Amino acid sequence: MARIEDYINRHREEFDSESPSDEHFKSFEQKLRFAGSSLQPKKQRRLPFAQVAAVAVLLVASALLYDQLFVANTNEYSNEIKVIRSSYNEVLDAKYNQINIAVDKLPESVRKDYEKQVESIKKQTSIMEKASEMSANNPEMRQALMMHYRKTDRILTRMAIKAEKNEQQNAQNSK
Repeated sequence: MARIEDYINRHREEFDSESPSDEHFKSFEQKLRFAGSSLQPKKQRRLPFAQVAAVAVLLVASALLYDQLFVANTNEYSNEIKVIRSSYNEVLDAKYNQINIAVDKLPESVRKDYEKQVESIKKQTSIMEKASEMSANNPEMRQALMMHYRKTDRILTRMAIKAEKNEQQNAQNSK
């Protein structure tokens, strides 16, 4: 470093009198332009219409697909619940009639006990059916309603068998 300083100091007059060549100024300007262009913010790209349209189509298609796959169709479930309700109500009505026929021949106290149980079951069934109407698109509700009907069917079957046995005992006791 000291050698360069010595050289410049010894040849000071030449440095002061001569100016750099035109090529030096051109390369210096070119370097300044290059450095200036990298510092300037780049122009923002505008999305072409095709890319925007493709994204819009993708969003619409995914929304429709989601709707088809994951959102329950209310009509579908409500129709299924109506079918379940009507088929089980036919079965349960037959059981109620069977119990009523058997219970009519029983003593008053036993008949009232059966009637209370049947009324309780009918109230529970009514509550379940109303709940299923309120949430018709819920598959869990549909499953719960089916389980309730099955349980009710078993209870009524046991009640009918018990009522028939009681009727037979009363018939044998009265002989």
